[in-house]
Amino acid sequence: MKQIEVNSIEVKKQTLRSDALKELLQREFIHRCRKNSAYSLRAFAQFLEVDPSLLSKLLRGQRAISNENALRFAGKLGIKPSELKGLMKEKKVTSKAPLKDFNQLTDDQFAFLSDWYHFAIIELVKTKSFIPDEKFIAKRLNIHIAEARTAVERLCRMNFIEITEVGWIIKEANNTWYNGKMTNEPRRLLQRQLTEKSLQALDRVAFSERDHSSLTVAVSKERMPEFKEILTEFRRSLNHFFQESDECDEVYQLTVALFPLTEINKK
Repeated sequence: MKQIEVNSIEVKKQTLRSDALKELLQREFIHRCRKNSAYSLRAFAQFLEVDPSLLSKLLRGQRAISNENALRFAGKLGIKPSELKGLMKEKKVTSKAPLKDFNQLTDDQFAFLSDWYHFAIIELVKTKSFIPDEKFIAKRLNIHIAEARTAVERLCRMNFIEITEVGWIIKEANNTWYNGKMTNEPRRLLQRQLTEKSLQALDRVAFSERDHSSLTVAVSKERMPEFKEILTEFRRSLNHFFQESDECDEVYQLTVALFPLTEINKK
């Protein structure tokens, strides 16, 4: 019995390390595809000095990454031995009380889903014209098919979406990563991406199909927590309002920005 427990722990560590390295490989492959739309899986496999068919299985999670490949990939990606060792350590996930009607993502969960298209895919599934196909998703969201494929795999693995014979099932429909007390790099990454998407919409989307507005107002900075809470309730109310209809046909993004235009006085 004791031997079985030890083996279970070793398998858990192996799986964890494989998932962490797989995420890094997926992100690197997507990064290269973004820079060069003609970049292929075969080219990436050649860079990593691994068989293309094996790499495909590794990226899809169909095969675990061996110790030999882990060391090779780490060297190719510029990961130091000490950093590779860190990837093998299990992270503790701190549970948080769920918000009413919303699934509160932990920081660890959000770190894997911080690219904007993860949540866009969940919403796209809700539209009446949705086709459960990675090419369809890539075309509708204007992303690389590698991004669509990796995002779908990640959403399924993290139990946000389930793919069945009768269709795709959304396991977590309303999710929030909001934290009114602090921010971190994944949250900043998402906000940068959404800001860039908003700027692109100014030039590419017809005025009748978008709304860019702002409010300039004098405020008391002591009431900032109160302002943030009002904005939070505002977003949640709109979320329910938008999804009352079963005839959804597009995915929109609402970005509300509240920031000082004046230099904050230091007391």
